[in-house]
Amino acid sequence: MADRKYESQKRWNTANYKQFNFSISPSLAESFRAACEGNGNSMRKAITEFMVAYTDTQTIAKAPINKQYDNRKLRRKAVKSIASQLEDVRDAEVQYK
Repeated sequence: MADRKYESQKRWNTANYKQFNFSISPSLAESFRAACEGNGNSMRKAITEFMVAYTDTQTIAKAPINKQYDNRKLRRKAVKSIASQLEDVRDAEVQYK
């Protein structure tokens, strides 16, 4: 199951994201990493924010997978609760008849 999830996520990322690979000096990389940590920011987020500001474009934020799972889990629980209530109403109607 985990492999299927990983494969579908990989396909989604390939279709919706573009990777940028570039080389920088180790000292610059370490300074950048330390600055990001000091600001409570990830390197990916800092670079993305720079690219958005530089190009004056918008990004589409993707909700974290765990949050999507939690929402789906809550929806399933609500649907089960409603189905249970409908079954109770049906049973009451059958008894009434």
